Amino acid sequence: MSRSFMYCSPPCLRPSYLRSSCLRLSALAAWLCFAFVALAVDTAPADERVLGQFTDWEAMTYREDGGLVCSMWSAPIDATGIDRDRPAHAYVAHRVGVPGKIPASYHTVTLEFGAALKSGRAVKGKVGSQRFELYADDNWAWNRFRKEDRRLVRAMRAGATLIVSATTVDDEPISYTYSLSGFTAAHKAIGKACDVN
Repeated sequence: MSRSFMYCSPPCLRPSYLRSSCLRLSALAAWLCFAFVALAVDTAPADERVLGQFTDWEAMTYREDGGLVCSMWSAPIDATGIDRDRPAHAYVAHRVGVPGKIPASYHTVTLEFGAALKSGRAVKGKVGSQRFELYADDNWAWNRFRKEDRRLVRAMRAGATLIVSATTVDDEPISYTYSLSGFTAAHKAIGKACDVN
């Protein structure tokens, strides 16, 4: 299972997010899109729980493959070099493992870009004076090591903005700026929900 699937669920599959995406499509495509949203609403898992809106970050819990996932996310407040209507998000998630089935993972940072990224090019992150390098896979980026997830999360808890930049498959530079207002409160909320320090 790819990490992009694991951590895309909120807000990618939330009805409000889907409806807003439908509005950007042509008439026929929009009709089909809204039909899909209606189906998604009817079949949404009953064990999703919204933890709240924390200024510029949202948080929720849900179950996936029997394991509890506690996730938080935010959309960028600024974007350059790309269509601003394309979806982009920063996520942090805890996954409580299921013995013999799903390994546990905590403080996992995932970045969603609005375009496919160039393979082999590092994704650059900056919080204040601290610098980070993540690796790209299609339109997603992750840290290579768990210790880097923790270092990035610590910086985000103490910082004001996260700026990420990358190169698309078309050799175009793109960047996003995320507000970190509310990040610490949201991170505490998902930590409490998943019993993670």
